[in-house]
Amino acid sequence: MFVKVLRRVLSITLILSVLIIAAVLVFFRGTAMDVLQVDGILTPGIVDRNLYLFDYLQYFMYLLQNQFRDAALVVMIAYYIIIFSFIVTFSILFFAAQRAYKNHKKQREYENLKEKYRQKVYDIITSPELISPITILRDLELEDAKMTTKQQDVWVRMMVNVRASLPLEQVTETTTKNINALGDALNLSLYLVRTMRTGTLVEKKIAIESFTFLGIFGQFGVLARELNAQDFGLNKRARIFTARNSSNDSLNYLEPIFRESFNKIDAIKIFEIYQQRHDEGNPMPNFLSIISDKLSPWAQAALVYMHGYWCEESELKQIWPYLDSMEEEVRLQVVEALAFRRQNSAEKLLIDRFDKETKSIRITIMLAIFKLGSGRAQNFFLHCYQHADDNQLRTLALSALYGYNEESRQIYEKLKLASEQKEDFPDRGIDMEENDNLQDIPL
Repeated sequence: MFVKVLRRVLSITLILSVLIIAAVLVFFRGTAMDVLQVDGILTPGIVDRNLYLFDYLQYFMYLLQNQFRDAALVVMIAYYIIIFSFIVTFSILFFAAQRAYKNHKKQREYENLKEKYRQKVYDIITSPELISPITILRDLELEDAKMTTKQQDVWVRMMVNVRASLPLEQVTETTTKNINALGDALNLSLYLVRTMRTGTLVEKKIAIESFTFLGIFGQFGVLARELNAQDFGLNKRARIFTARNSSNDSLNYLEPIFRESFNKIDAIKIFEIYQQRHDEGNPMPNFLSIISDKLSPWAQAALVYMHGYWCEESELKQIWPYLDSMEEEVRLQVVEALAFRRQNSAEKLLIDRFDKETKSIRITIMLAIFKLGSGRAQNFFLHCYQHADDNQLRTLALSALYGYNEESRQIYEKLKLASEQKEDFPDRGIDMEENDNLQDIPL
């Protein structure tokens, strides 16, 4: 990519250099001719013939030589550097303007296409029934249309836009099949494969992202060589796509991702992969088997959470020891997982951890105990209120007391009656739907 850009910049620089020099010569033609005649450089009669571009270039060089003939060498060098910088600057500006124009034109084509077809594409993708490629072409009135590569690129962008607008629970097997039918009808799958084979590194990454996000089937052959790509970004995308579509143990493909530059976006993508595999009835791997201290906190936290999220009830206790982890994010995800699975047997464990934890984990523990709803934790929430060291913890504890059960409500009323600052007491309990501390997707 860099070589291609450099080659283009140099080409434009050469063209602009010629144009600028020609313009300067035309502007200074009289001056140049006078100087050259005074110095006796021109031979008699030369000014009477027609002058060509080479003559102007020659005269320009004579002008520079005459002007700086007696100047110091450093002055001549500085002047040439200024001229060169001037040319390069205008070349870069020209290239940037050209690129901006192309991007604007491409965006305009995309907006026009979206305005005309987006609703139809949305209806096709979200249809509860399977739609054939022939029917799709007829509905879009594109039976005889022949698309260029640029048009196919714009169509892929629009499909990604439509897919991104769908909630995760609305993406069903029928949705994925209709997306594939639309891709086959418009030859978008072949376009993405061709991009994977011949595109630049950035284009390949975008193509794999499109494959993965849209859930397009197959194409393992063209992606197999990218599983060992030297560029880790491309390697990562290929592994995520393969794991999503492979019937084998997908954790084998994903394990290198956990070991290298793992981040929150990776966690969400991998969570969605296993959510899909779980919904399809595939067995879940043992995520704890690849945890080690060499993994980043994000990677350890994601693995712990996914194990707690999908493991059998009898295996849930396997994540308890990770409450002693040195990493705060790992401990936080253990609490999240236990709350999601509503494991009441872990309530005492969480209560015992409360006073030892950081503020963010104490908030999460309070929410988790409230969500477990065993009916036995009213004294815990009173303890949280009495030992709260800031207003956020105190208000959350009061909200828990207000809404936990009848006994906790009586404790709340007594505290409010004895308090001189009754306006600080909330008049409702914790709304778990409004609170975003406990998530169904990790991290």
